[in-house]
Amino acid sequence: MTSLLLNACTEAASMTTAASATPMDLDQELLAQGEKKSCFSVSAAAENNVAVAQTCLTETQRTVPTTQLHKETTLDISIRNNKLNAEESSAESRGAGADQKVSTVVSNPDFNDKIDYSLATSYWKTIPATVNGMLGGFARISTTDINGSNTLLKWIFSQEVHPGRGRCVDCGAGIGRITQRLLQRNFGKVDLVEQSPEFVAKAKEVFANNSKIGEIHCIGLQDFVPKSATYDVVWMQWVLGYLRDDDLVAFFRRMSNSLKPNGVIVVKENFSSDADDSSAEVIHDEADSSVTRPMALFLQLTSKAGLTLVRLVQQKKFPRQLFKVYMLVLKPEKKDNSRTP
Repeated sequence: MTSLLLNACTEAASMTTAASATPMDLDQELLAQGEKKSCFSVSAAAENNVAVAQTCLTETQRTVPTTQLHKETTLDISIRNNKLNAEESSAESRGAGADQKVSTVVSNPDFNDKIDYSLATSYWKTIPATVNGMLGGFARISTTDINGSNTLLKWIFSQEVHPGRGRCVDCGAGIGRITQRLLQRNFGKVDLVEQSPEFVAKAKEVFANNSKIGEIHCIGLQDFVPKSATYDVVWMQWVLGYLRDDDLVAFFRRMSNSLKPNGVIVVKENFSSDADDSSAEVIHDEADSSVTRPMALFLQLTSKAGLTLVRLVQQKKFPRQLFKVYMLVLKPEKKDNSRTP
């Protein structure tokens, strides 16, 4: 999972050491802690997805009453405020202590060369298999995070055409925080994909004898090949920043192929900009070798993978020093069968 802070946070994408804590439900852990946690231009291929995102921004600014701005709404923060928040966050992060990870701005397309899978693996070996470990010391945001995600799932299932509730997959599952608190409550079966053997061991401990849990795959997302037409919903949260662009596009395509009819992909990630800022930069985290992409660049990649943006919502009520977090609902592009070869 990519850094939540302008230089810190995580959810599960690579490896870690096993926790020394005694087995406990992840909700109990949170209670015990008191809920404490390349410059580019937008290509023609992504113009439609960017347009959808900008429409969300316009509609929100027009329809959301001022009294409700504190609630979770679609893209209701301006780019100006985004830049101010980023400046404040950067200042806070610099003064937060020596334990903060170091971030650098990469203003050229070579940022993919800075993503080192082995380095990320080594980083996660140092992280405890706890909720606080998964969230980079920000365990206190877990409930807010889950509530925002649950609201999005309710919206997805409220649509006239919506996915089923049969099977979901949690990509970059870590110790199963999202599966336990969100996905198993909304789907009949949940599969987990996690690269860290230590995290997988913890997840198996947490979900022992849980009939809602399906297959647990101990493998990196860049190597995961799911069966076709398997999942109603594919959930990816705080993990895609560990993949190079080409691997991310290939992963999107494989997961798109794994969807059942009406299935969707949900992405919840940090972004270094809003959708209508095409001048933002990719931010590289040297400690865990992840990147935080600008929204427009990310939409280029989803479009390249043949995915259409259906919904874009900003997660609210997170601490100001964290990156902006957005939830995207994506579906495979409809094929035009009317054309003759």
